[in-house]
Amino acid sequence: MNFLSPLMLIGLAAMLIPPLLHLLMRRKPKRIRFPALEFISSSHKKTSRRFRIHQFALMLVRSLFLGMLAMAIARPILNSSQESTEDFGDDGATMVIVLDNSYSMGYLLEDESLLDAAKIMAGNALDRPGVQAALVIAGPQAKAPFEQVSGDVDAVIDAIGDIEVGTHARNLSGAVTMAYSILSQHTEIENGKVIVLSTPIGLKDLPQPPEDVSIDLVPVDVARGQKLPNRALQGIQMKPAPRMGAGYWELSIEVANYSADAIQNVPIQVELNRKILVNGFVNVDAGEVGTKTFYFSLSRDQNGPAKIVMKADALSVDDELHFWLSPSPPVRVLAVNGDPNATPYRDELFYLKKIAEPALTAGARMDIKSITSDRLTHSALRNVDVVVLANVGDLTNENARSIRAFVEGGGGLFVTMGSRINPKKFNQTLGPILPRTLRSTRVAGDASASVQSRDRGVSLIKTFDSNHPILEKISRPEISSLALVQTKKYMLLDPAPTAGGSVVMSLDDGAPLLLTSEHGAGRVALFASSLDRDWTDLAIRPHFLPLMVDTFRYLTRVRSVDPHPILAGQPAEIQIGGDDMKDVKVRGPKGDLYSSARPESADEAWQFSQTNDIGHYRIEQSQGRVELGGFAVRVDPIDGRLNATVKVDGDDKAVQTSTLVQERRELWHWALILLFILLASEAALLFRRRQTSKQGNRQAIAETP
Repeated sequence: MNFLSPLMLIGLAAMLIPPLLHLLMRRKPKRIRFPALEFISSSHKKTSRRFRIHQFALMLVRSLFLGMLAMAIARPILNSSQESTEDFGDDGATMVIVLDNSYSMGYLLEDESLLDAAKIMAGNALDRPGVQAALVIAGPQAKAPFEQVSGDVDAVIDAIGDIEVGTHARNLSGAVTMAYSILSQHTEIENGKVIVLSTPIGLKDLPQPPEDVSIDLVPVDVARGQKLPNRALQGIQMKPAPRMGAGYWELSIEVANYSADAIQNVPIQVELNRKILVNGFVNVDAGEVGTKTFYFSLSRDQNGPAKIVMKADALSVDDELHFWLSPSPPVRVLAVNGDPNATPYRDELFYLKKIAEPALTAGARMDIKSITSDRLTHSALRNVDVVVLANVGDLTNENARSIRAFVEGGGGLFVTMGSRINPKKFNQTLGPILPRTLRSTRVAGDASASVQSRDRGVSLIKTFDSNHPILEKISRPEISSLALVQTKKYMLLDPAPTAGGSVVMSLDDGAPLLLTSEHGAGRVALFASSLDRDWTDLAIRPHFLPLMVDTFRYLTRVRSVDPHPILAGQPAEIQIGGDDMKDVKVRGPKGDLYSSARPESADEAWQFSQTNDIGHYRIEQSQGRVELGGFAVRVDPIDGRLNATVKVDGDDKAVQTSTLVQERRELWHWALILLFILLASEAALLFRRRQTSKQGNRQAIAETP
């Protein structure tokens, strides 16, 4: 007999309460002889003896009641011993138990985890005379508590009892190989056994024993052949959704259904800072992976720990997905207006300023400050990520030197053309950092046509580099609104084959329209037309917004929102700006505090490796509790699938496994039945005692003269 909750047997001590109360509360009355009552005493002797018997029976029933209550809570079970001797050997066998303790072993089957079932099975396998055994735990790294097989089976059983469900994915191959190595050290062993306890999918494709030793591999299905349906959160994708309105985001959640039945209307919700952000229901066909999409708005200050919660099933750990919602930091833009105009829509920066408005940005965080070219100074470049020179033709040599130093130091520069640009003078001031030097302006269309009669043509954007970071988020730019942009005038650039710069977009006549280059630690982008509508109508096209946003992000090396959590046990990169931050504290999901120091080498990534707990990790300053951000850790979704089949002659066949326990009888139901019987017995005894007392009183009255 075993118990699912053996610690509850401590409650058996409560059986001593009724006898102790009986002994402590029993009083010895003072004997005072009263002759007038002698005849009453003699008439009640028989009744008193009967009363004491009832009292003893009542005390016994109450003690048994408390004992049965403790037994029921401890949940006794009786396991049959019908193991196959053909599979597991005779008495005196030598074996190595390989126990899977990955997070999938936390699956609850009949209110019992698979790991608890595996422990019982392992105990049954070891419960034989003369057995020699060892243990290998299939953790993130295979671990053997005993270096060799031993006859101290009790020590092996104790080690098995101490194993807990982990957060890692299955890693049985290394553990099985280690078990083979342990058995191979004993040349006197004629027929050793490696017993692997895991889920059906975990027993698939196990390493086979070496050919030079006599070892049998025994895979054991801890589910005892039962199906293990499961649903799991697979992954998430998050991106801005400008079509939905101001500040809206699109969150796509992948939900896997590893069962033979479809799941219908399963509740699912998204939480941010422990508050429900949005909720709904998800439907997924049997054996398929479905997608649930949510749309919601976020203000600029809404960020921090978030998670997706789906209604829990038998394996609840993969029904929650923690992530850290941290929208990209705002890009600080200093826009220098080379052609200001009192009429707003004719101003050089009119359309650029619009991308900073919340109604249009939809998640793109831009802080744009505009000044005229005469107010451009060295101090104005402080605390700026990107400088935009929009049709600035009167750039002084001093300002040009400041801008070059700004780029060399890691800043971004975006240069656009216009009627105020003098190619020769511009090349003299900023030519060294431009992707290509300027040559001359060109009017699109046939040169013999008349501009006044408006019969000249326009140039369209023909070539796109979809692999460039600026365009990689625009799906098929060749059929987007960018392909409809009409350019009437543009700046010709140096056509030499050795000319530098990466061409992002070019016109139908081959002239580059958007180029980028890197100088020092900074980046430069050159747009060969104007930012307003004087030379091109790009500013009124729908893709003007994402093009500008991604251009500025590229220039500043700002990463897009990446909500993907870290897998348990994998290192997390600490992204803290500023070289002055040498160390930080990391607070784990359970409140544990860790220290992490920045690597001395600038080329080495700053990583944190203590990521075994599931949940949110907060990064704090080493002094005080100022929060600097954080990250999240989740289980590897690859282990959400627990059932397995293999292809045999084109048909699906179940993985062939052995079963250590053919039948398990739970006895706690009988304990509850006995509990109710004892309650009824107590009531009957109390009733009978009351009736006996009444009869005694009537008899005493009748005998009174």
